Amino acid sequence: MVRAIFEGACPNCGGRISDVRLLLGVPCESCLPLPDEELLGKLKGLDKEEVMSFCLSKLKELGTLRSYRELAEFHAELADFEDFFRRALGSRPWSAQRTWARRALAGKCFAIVAPTGSGKTAFGCVLALYLASKSKRSYILLPTSLLVKQVYEKLTAMAERAGLEARIVCYHSMLSKKRAKEALEAIKSGDYDILITTSFFLARRAELLAGQKLDLVFVDDVDAFLRSSKNVDTVLSLLGIGPELVEKALEALRLRTELSRKLRKRNASREELDELRSRLAGLEAELEQVRRWSGKGVLIVSGATIRAKRTKRIRLFRELLGFELGGRAEGLRNVENVFVVPGKPLEEAVLKLVRELGTGGLIFVPLDRGSAYAEELAEFLKARGVKAEAFTRARKKVIDAYVSGELDVLVGVASFRSPLARGIDLPARIRYAVFAGVPKMRISLALSEFRPHRAVILLANLRDLLAREEADRADAYIARLRRIASLLRRDELKEVVQALAEGRHLSGFLEQARAFFEEVWHFLRELLARPDVREAIRESPHLSLDEEAGEPYLIVPDPVGYLQASGRTSRLYAGGVSKGLAVLVVDDQKAFNGLRKALRWYLEEVEWRPLEEVDLKAIMAEVDRDRELIRRLLAGELALELKDPMRTALLVVESPTKARTIARFFGKPTKREIGPLTVFETSTGDFFLSVVASKGHVFDLVTKGGFHGVEVRDGHFVPVYGTIKRCRRCGEQYTDN
Repeated sequence: MVRAIFEGACPNCGGRISDVRLLLGVPCESCLPLPDEELLGKLKGLDKEEVMSFCLSKLKELGTLRSYRELAEFHAELADFEDFFRRALGSRPWSAQRTWARRALAGKCFAIVAPTGSGKTAFGCVLALYLASKSKRSYILLPTSLLVKQVYEKLTAMAERAGLEARIVCYHSMLSKKRAKEALEAIKSGDYDILITTSFFLARRAELLAGQKLDLVFVDDVDAFLRSSKNVDTVLSLLGIGPELVEKALEALRLRTELSRKLRKRNASREELDELRSRLAGLEAELEQVRRWSGKGVLIVSGATIRAKRTKRIRLFRELLGFELGGRAEGLRNVENVFVVPGKPLEEAVLKLVRELGTGGLIFVPLDRGSAYAEELAEFLKARGVKAEAFTRARKKVIDAYVSGELDVLVGVASFRSPLARGIDLPARIRYAVFAGVPKMRISLALSEFRPHRAVILLANLRDLLAREEADRADAYIARLRRIASLLRRDELKEVVQALAEGRHLSGFLEQARAFFEEVWHFLRELLARPDVREAIRESPHLSLDEEAGEPYLIVPDPVGYLQASGRTSRLYAGGVSKGLAVLVVDDQKAFNGLRKALRWYLEEVEWRPLEEVDLKAIMAEVDRDRELIRRLLAGELALELKDPMRTALLVVESPTKARTIARFFGKPTKREIGPLTVFETSTGDFFLSVVASKGHVFDLVTKGGFHGVEVRDGHFVPVYGTIKRCRRCGEQYTDN
């Protein structure tokens, strides 16, 4: 039964259509003149693609085909991609991956901020292969050489499963001289369908790609990519956006800043403001044409969390490609968090755990003990019969030995930048992680070691121990440190820190930054020299203070290091998120307390269980069951329907301010521009959420037809709705065309 009619909503002719047909996704009665009951009978049991195919055929037959062709062809292409995805990976794409595919196939550039293990890299790989099957070229940028090697191997296996012959070229530090030379020649000549390198390679060897045009650039770990601002210009060039358009975008940014400044000061003449507005409007019209241009390549940038500073180069993404970066630290995990306070030396406790848990382990040492201790622990384990090797830098032979089973465990540092915590993805091999000590950092107050981000960590940890006035001062320092650091390039920051250590003065803004850093450093030194603050630290359940060579340093937990490292044990696969185990051997009770507290900022629920209360055999049985499923899936011996770990959702609100506020409940959202609308996107943990503002009501009753927009059909009242328009001259709203 028809409950409502909507004017201007038919997907084929743009005319009026009933709610029944809108729900079915079929054209209106004028385009497809079949009774609803007959239509429902014909469509019963058909999926979306089959429904669209039926409608397309019928519209052609009736001679009423208009806009529905484009819609049907796009859905057919999407169905083709999903079929290719199944062949390449052995499972269907999950909800968010289908959303990403729709955008990419429509030629839209966008950012993916989604949890570690949520299938971002797998999506990028399959998309690159799919485009290769259409004679299109792609470039995948990764943060480490080890990941380049692993992604190359995965792409090769995927291509074989999909029955595709693709020219896949990779370049990384573990290649032999001969293969490296061959790869460089292929890159320079453009003899590839898919290119895979690190972001560092792009910054160093951009000239090899000069003059080339690509259809897709997929950036995995945008933070690594943005360490070199040159990468932005190089990638824009690869997408077909030349330097003249980049200059126009930068000029638009400059004019917008200048206009905002003059409006704030309120001393500019009307003529000055009108000239600025006119120039800006002209540039924005040109840039809108670039954003709509279908001939440019697609850029997709991804990360579990994006910490990039909002520099001019990053703002080019919005001006030229229609999206903005945001970020939230988050993880999609199924990790059992276990801790043990050893009654024996830490190394002996680690040895006992490794012997009990067996092969497929990663051992992490705290950052404050560093690579030297990782080497020492690896030697300790080897001397006692464990097949272990330190992995503090990317080494192909070591990884190959670990994958083949020649090595049982790898030992590295629990740090966001560690190759073992960040650059390894072996879901079928890695079974558990053991932390030989609480992941923590030792932050020195020596002037030569001053860094803004370390000062922020110190102030954030000390502020709770201070009186209100000093705590407010610490908060003000934190805010200003972040702001100043965001305004400095890497080379400028290095120059300021070096001048501070050497007691040199600079000039201009750099001198202002140096003087402020020195002020913060004196504040911290004075705090840690005071007996009351030292006593508060001693009594604190979370902080520890120590000295080395007469220099004080604070020991603080490293929650990001723990999440990154333990996350290696739990990855997305067709059966869901694999089970992982992380056992933390506590060497510092205060640091452990601090870690538990700090993790609440990243994950809503982190349950810690003491080792003596868990059944390790039962946990490892579950771990091994998932590894066997993953192994069989990778080998093509098994097909599973994917359990969506996250679903996509659209939330429409009336106010743009409300849309921004709701999106920020879950961290800093990314933004996309769709015509006049701004869409805020964020991850809630369960949903990949898009929030958009309608800026008022969308539909209202029409005034022509029926009785005030209400018709009577078969004894039922049926409202007729039209979109709300506004007269540009008088501002009056109306619904009729």
